[in-house]
Amino acid sequence: MASTDKFHIPELTKDNYVDWVSKMSSVLKAKELYQLVIGKEPAKIRGDDGKIFEVDQSKRLDLAHATIITRVHFSVSGRVKKNGGANCPKKLWSNILEFGASKKQANKFKAWYRLVHLPLRVNNVQQFISAFWDGIAVLESLDASIDEESLGHIILMKIPNELAHVRNAIIASGTSSSMEVTYETVLEMLDSQISADSAPVQSKP
Repeated sequence: MASTDKFHIPELTKDNYVDWVSKMSSVLKAKELYQLVIGKEPAKIRGDDGKIFEVDQSKRLDLAHATIITRVHFSVSGRVKKNGGANCPKKLWSNILEFGASKKQANKFKAWYRLVHLPLRVNNVQQFISAFWDGIAVLESLDASIDEESLGHIILMKIPNELAHVRNAIIASGTSSSMEVTYETVLEMLDSQISADSAPVQSKP
């Protein structure tokens, strides 16, 4: 089984750049090819006799190129194979990073849109919390600037009227202490309140 199959790497498209680069980087590191691809592996080393000699990297360069290019979708292959990327893995990787940078702003917009429009209902609180954390992870991977307090208040605004007691409890905690209201604290308190509400009430003997 090939390493790319073992790590379940999809083909690179315009929609999966962040996830793809992360997984491909892991594969290259596992194959000890990552430093070679990013150009940080020395082409010359000093031998035991003290003499400097060039290292034959041709086979490893070929392996690196094959590892990467076979997981690139045809819809973007032309863009990442330009200027020598069709043969050189270093240029290929550089082109892929350049391709991703051009998509980063669009991906940030999509990620923000999905996050702030996540629906919060009485019957999907746990799913909302999980999806919100996933959305934060995506934004962080895109180097987005995240206003933690604003997101905390956005979550509070999303809490439905059926859960008004939960919202009020969170607001009370935030106003009666020095606690900073951020998306993290609101999510944690929302989870705690819902868990407490759903806990079975034990009858007295």
